[in-house]
Amino acid sequence: MPGYIRLLIYFSCQVFYAESVMFPLEEKTQQIGNRTRIEILASILRVASNGALKTHIMYKANLSHRQLERYLAFLEQRGLIVQGIDEEVGNRIYRMTEKGCDFLREYSHVSGYFSLNPS
Repeated sequence: MPGYIRLLIYFSCQVFYAESVMFPLEEKTQQIGNRTRIEILASILRVASNGALKTHIMYKANLSHRQLERYLAFLEQRGLIVQGIDEEVGNRIYRMTEKGCDFLREYSHVSGYFSLNPS
């Protein structure tokens, strides 16, 4: 089975799990405003690809602090992002892991199939 199909199945299961565990008080569908939860996860991973402060992730991914905390916990539990300390400044930074890089690569691949602009 091609990797992108396995990933799509994995995402579907994870989103269902996220719907019931990560966001149990929300009665919304998978779509939140203009972005899906998976799009938000991908956005966070893009920002954290080279290491980023929590504040930078929050602003660049356009999330509230509460949302960011939930998403970071979700990503950390699944090994897609890790916390570290910036040696120069001593601030806590978040970095995407190899697993997160794989996720982002596959997400980009799969989302390309659903884009409105065929290339």
